[in-house]
Amino acid sequence: MGKEIIIRVRIDEADSFVLNNLEKKYGITKSQILREGIKNFEAVRENKMYPLRMNRLTENFGDSYKLKEYGVVDADILLGKGFWAELEADYHMKGDEIVRFGSSILEMHGNLLRIKGGSLAEMQTCLKILHNKRRKGGLGMSYYSIEDEDDKIMTFVLVSYEVTPKENTVVVKFSSMENSVTYELRPDMVFKSVDAIYSSLTNKLSKAVASGYTVKISEDFDRMYVMIGYETEEEFEMDRFTASKL
Repeated sequence: MGKEIIIRVRIDEADSFVLNNLEKKYGITKSQILREGIKNFEAVRENKMYPLRMNRLTENFGDSYKLKEYGVVDADILLGKGFWAELEADYHMKGDEIVRFGSSILEMHGNLLRIKGGSLAEMQTCLKILHNKRRKGGLGMSYYSIEDEDDKIMTFVLVSYEVTPKENTVVVKFSSMENSVTYELRPDMVFKSVDAIYSSLTNKLSKAVASGYTVKISEDFDRMYVMIGYETEEEFEMDRFTASKL
């Protein structure tokens, strides 16, 4: 390690606020944040992104995707909004496709893709989900996404789901290849009985899976509820259940 040189940096209150938030978010010091900024300054300014190796985004997919353009969201790597990339696929999918994972969102129209936000790993996962969906027959594969109380969205391949009515509750379990999530739903002022919960939930899940829609789950356990259903351009079918996570 070379000799350290101490310099004074004058910043305004807005910059100080950003630095404090980044320090808390990533658990690193302000000086380390500034050093990272210096390290990546030229790459960001020139939009070259060489240190970030954006070619890693497509390296596991052969010639299926061609990276056309890429950069930093809002041209500021320190704000933590992630990256963006535009790609061209060697295939077309019917209709528009949208895939969300973590802080990233992938949108595909025809054979053109745009991925925006999040880390490089989250962008790779979005592309992997899309690629697997296409490889295994498009709508023949089902997915479920979970939006937690911090607005983080995770998407999984839906291997199976179970809806089990019990004496006073309904237990619903969603399973992927990696893990599973289980909720206990209870009657309330809207769904006044176990039968009402079971009927509404099974109808919506059957429709979503049969139609190839992504099952959407939105958690808000501060208010003791979970929303389950699906959403398309034509339909919004989401039910809010009084619930807890098992």
